[in-house]
Amino acid sequence: MSTTPAALPSANSNPSTKPPWQSAFDLLLMSFVRLSRLVIPHMRATGSGRIINITSLSVKTYLANSVLSTSMRMGVVGMAKMLSNELAPDNITVNNVAPGLILTDRVKDAIPPVQPGGPGLEELLAQRAKDIPLGRIGKPEELAAVVTFLASPLAGYITGTTIQVDGGAVKAPY
Repeated sequence: MSTTPAALPSANSNPSTKPPWQSAFDLLLMSFVRLSRLVIPHMRATGSGRIINITSLSVKTYLANSVLSTSMRMGVVGMAKMLSNELAPDNITVNNVAPGLILTDRVKDAIPPVQPGGPGLEELLAQRAKDIPLGRIGKPEELAAVVTFLASPLAGYITGTTIQVDGGAVKAPY
């Protein structure tokens, strides 16, 4: 099972604003809870399984205006860690993947339209990637490769972890 909830609106932690906490809770954390409840009995019955959550780089580093996303995704990471220990005897692994900037439609839509005489698409993408040590935006297939690996028998000894796919964007040692 792989969970990839939709994006949430930007929100900061300013107490004068009222971000939609309940919607964020239902969309990000409770979707993981509900799906897990549905698949775990089947995985236990077959004697194995893989639960892979696509979270966000915000679980590893600060991302401005992401209080809703970060708070709920940290809950997913915590629950995944607990489940990984509880489900390991059943040969079920539970992991998270924390993508950085990946060239998805959402990222493409956030790039301003190319203007005549202005920077081209490649230059606009390079500007977005300037703080990534690998110097580029990740490809969807690079993210997919990590998820595919975690779903494979080769990852049978990996559980309870969060793997970054970020081109080195997170500067923390772990």
